[in-house]
Amino acid sequence: MTGAFTIWDPLLLDLASKLPRSFLPILLTCLLGHLNLNVTSNSDDDPDSSREAAHAWILHILTSGTWADVCRRRHDAEELQTLVVRSCLLEPGRWTRK
Repeated sequence: MTGAFTIWDPLLLDLASKLPRSFLPILLTCLLGHLNLNVTSNSDDDPDSSREAAHAWILHILTSGTWADVCRRRHDAEELQTLVVRSCLLEPGRWTRK
């Protein structure tokens, strides 16, 4: 995932710092929603690989030094962590228990 973080961090950080404060909680909510999404498509894609990527992005946003400044300036870190923990507890699944 390091490559994905290197490619996407600059754009996402720019969006998170310029768009309304709601951007980051919405991004995290969408990533969390993907963790428990029921996949019914006939795609050959492994749904676990995309869930693993969403899981990695959530952890990266909440714990990496790269995101610390944006999270600190625009949000209360506890607010973002509470959003994630609440979602994981209210919608338990394989990936939300990790």
